[in-house]
Amino acid sequence: MRMMKKHAILTAFLLTTLALLSVPAFALDKGSSAIGAGLRMHSENSEFTELPYGDDDLSYLLAWEGHEDDGYWQIAVDYAPDVSGNKTTDYILTPQMNLIWKDRMFIGGIGGLQSYVHDSDAGSDWTDFYWQLTLGLRLPVGAFDLAVQTYYDFDQCSNLDKFEGDDLEYGAWRCYKF
Repeated sequence: MRMMKKHAILTAFLLTTLALLSVPAFALDKGSSAIGAGLRMHSENSEFTELPYGDDDLSYLLAWEGHEDDGYWQIAVDYAPDVSGNKTTDYILTPQMNLIWKDRMFIGGIGGLQSYVHDSDAGSDWTDFYWQLTLGLRLPVGAFDLAVQTYYDFDQCSNLDKFEGDDLEYGAWRCYKF
């Protein structure tokens, strides 16, 4: 039964990815879209404890981006197959939408996320809606962009004053522009 659930989640992940890659409804000009893949290194957040990530847990990301002159919308899916913060968590699947501003090679933005945490003991459930701030660099390399970003997840703006450097997460993307 557990294997069937993994196959169902993998199928949902792949179907979501295909949907993101074929977004004709946005009807953007050629060169104003991108698809990307990357990695994100998570940390155990001291304030926002609803996510069972441990330090140095990795997740894999796929995204579609719709670019404008000064920024872009990013629709992404994050999949973490191994989570060390809670030994009974099998995986975490996180759809997200981010609004990123860009100035030459510098990028920064805010996004909304909600994670599906599959736990073999405690049961599976969606987390509450939460936010992330991101800052980074995005360098064009031919038809590709390489992005390196820092993320900070939080559940309420009132908790931003409790920021700790150990709560930062890091990611790297490679995006193809079309």
